[in-house]
Amino acid sequence: MKLSTKALRPLLTLSASVFALVTLFLMANKGFGKISMAALTLLFVWAPFVLEKLLKKTLPLPLYLFCLFYALGPMLGKCYLFYHTVPHWDKLLHFSGGLVFALLGYLAVGSTKQKPSPVICAAFALFFSVSVSVFWEFGEFFSDVLFGTDSQMDTLIHSIHSTYLGSGIGNVGKLSNITSLSVNGAPLPITGYLDIGLFDTMADMLYESAGAVLAALGLFCSDCRKKRKQKKGTEMPKGDL
Repeated sequence: MKLSTKALRPLLTLSASVFALVTLFLMANKGFGKISMAALTLLFVWAPFVLEKLLKKTLPLPLYLFCLFYALGPMLGKCYLFYHTVPHWDKLLHFSGGLVFALLGYLAVGSTKQKPSPVICAAFALFFSVSVSVFWEFGEFFSDVLFGTDSQMDTLIHSIHSTYLGSGIGNVGKLSNITSLSVNGAPLPITGYLDIGLFDTMADMLYESAGAVLAALGLFCSDCRKKRKQKKGTEMPKGDL
């Protein structure tokens, strides 16, 4: 059984790689954003396998599968339009990312010669995961600015607050009940105002942070239970004194 489980991991990773490679060919004429996402996925799917080798640890199979799902998720969203056809697909991925990177951060700090206390391990897992989220959003921002993608997806809103709308310097003005928008005199086919990614970015980071907090708390409680059991196991019964 151990041999079959061990062989299953590279097989699953290879299958995911083939899927990403096929997608790369299918997206050949679909624009830079989709091509680059499929190409990056070819690298992402090998991350769990490489991580096992670097840490010299075997990830639990459910975590390994979860990592593969997370690696394929952005490609499914971008290339197969899951972002637009599957409700909350983007938020599901960010929440999953919070869990995955917190668990990986915990495994990394726990693989040191002297494992830190449960508090330190949980804190590292949390901050590692949140840091990955920040750099992911940096990547989305630079992708949108440099390559004209729409990674930080817009949200349709119906009111805005800005100092540009204020009556004086530093005063905040407000527009409410926005139901239409025109650019250079041309009306756009939308029923509100585009926030240009702010709401999406903040929601992504909040979902990722929620996943990271949940994972860190779970790992902390699990560590504490293990320590209590070890302590009880080493205590000598009173009758033997």
